[in-house]
This record gives sequence, structure tokens and C-alpha cells, in this order.
Amino acid sequence: MTQEVIQSIDSIQVSLNAGGMNTINIILALVMYGVSLGIKPAIFVEVFKKPKSVLLGILCQLVLLPAFTCLLAIALTGWISPMMGLGMILVASCPGGNISNFMSSLAKGNIEEVQARIRLSENTLSASIPCGQSAAGRISMISENGIPFRGLAYSDDERVELLQDAFAGQQVTLNYVVH
Repeated sequence: MTQEVIQSIDSIQVSLNAGGMNTINIILALVMYGVSLGIKPAIFVEVFKKPKSVLLGILCQLVLLPAFTCLLAIALTGWISPMMGLGMILVASCPGGNISNFMSSLAKGNIEEVQARIRLSENTLSASIPCGQSAAGRISMISENGIPFRGLAYSDDERVELLQDAFAGQQVTLNYVVH
């Protein structure tokens, strides 16, 4: 990065009037309220019984990540300005995951600590398909630990047509046709 680019980035100022700050405060309050709706008393009981993972997460997020970011900012002294370094440290100090968990919960996604371990088995076509002809196949997905999963499938190959794109369950088979 050239010094001119660094100076132009450093000269950027963000100013919010009282209305803008009120809007941000209201949005943050709604997000925090939405996240808190998904917290059950059993989660707190589990945290008090086994606090090690929570304490380790807090240590990593609020101490180690900003410390490593500070070291990175120092190492990049010739390429970034001190203000950029402070911005990096500020962003690294912010607790992460709240918004992504909120969006996942709105989408009815699985935001628990346990995730599905998925095994794929593919019935592949090994023959070439002449133009104008088509062939079919399927891809099977199985949750090895019994936790249901869901998602959307797509192909960026215009010759491949997925017969269904949304899937959910512990065992799923996606059928496709190659034209």
C-alpha cells in the first residue's frame, strides 16, 4: 500500500448525529433481545457445571486474539498506518459470532455446539455423455452421528440439473441429470 492510499484511508471520518446513534442503539438492542430469546436456563446450568470451555473462549476472544492482532499490526508497521493497526485491534477485540448465531436462529439453523458429521457417497458417471443424450446419478449424504442437517445444493455446470435443491434429514439422496 502506498503512503497516499494509507493517508486517504486514515483521513476518513465517520460522524453520526443523535438520530443515527439512536438508530444503531435500537438495532443493537433488537439483535441482543433476539439472541437472548434463544437462551434457555439449562444453558446457564451447563455453563456453571462445566465453565472451562466458556472461560477458554473468553480468554481466546478477549485476550489472545487482540494480542495476536497487536503483534500482526506491529509486524505490518511499514505497510499500514498506526490508525489502521488500532482499527485492527478494535475489530479483533469485539466478541464474534453473535450476529451469525442470530441469523442462523432466524433461519432455523442448528446453532448448538454439536454439528452433524456428514459422510458423502457418490454414484459417479464414468462414461462420456454424447451431445443430445442424458444420464442420471445420485449423491447420498448420511449423518454419522445422528444429528439432522439441511442445506441447498447447486451446480455451476449448465449441463447438470439437480432434481431437488433443498435437502434436510439424517440421510439424504440428491438426484441429478446430466444433459
